[in-house]
Amino acid sequence: MMRFVFKVVLLGSPAVGKTSLVIRFIQDRFKDEYITTLGADFLIKEVIFEELNIKVKLLIWDLGAQKRWADIRPTYLVGTDGAIIVFDLTRKRTFEEISEWLDDLNKYSHADEKVPYILVGNKNDLEEFELREVTKNAIDDYLSKNTVHYLSTSAKSGENVEKMFRVITLEILKQKADLERKRQYLKKNLSKIMDILDISDEIRED
Repeated sequence: MMRFVFKVVLLGSPAVGKTSLVIRFIQDRFKDEYITTLGADFLIKEVIFEELNIKVKLLIWDLGAQKRWADIRPTYLVGTDGAIIVFDLTRKRTFEEISEWLDDLNKYSHADEKVPYILVGNKNDLEEFELREVTKNAIDDYLSKNTVHYLSTSAKSGENVEKMFRVITLEILKQKADLERKRQYLKKNLSKIMDILDISDEIRED
């Protein structure tokens, strides 16, 4: 079985349920109170894709969203392979702040390519109580302008929690495969590249 190790970060405004999603995924339980993340929490879990014969160790970083952690957050974003950006379906402002988290991700990850991410609307278990503020139309509009996977989740019920980690893992694998194809293509054509460079040198000498 082929093995990989990927760093995945969870980003999003305060109290959107990032920590609860991680606890549900790692420990399969739910705490019904707000848990403030102090700086960052780090956990590890393996994801297996039997059909691909692949095992992935996920290094999961749950980053604190409060302003007092803003100065150290960039440190935790360095080397990120993939991200899960979470908003709260019952608070419109958290949806409107998605772009800010995405900007931080792309600015501080120091990646050669844009870091793959998925979008997660959490607390869908509260929709039945008519608490939802983020409309389906607003989400559809965002998705029409951005090529990204979206999942509606509930840390309380566990709906789509495991799936979101599997989807981001597949997105990372896809990007790694695309980059490898590019590397192989360049390696295959290295002699041609060198020939072109030699010709360019001759032209400059003339």
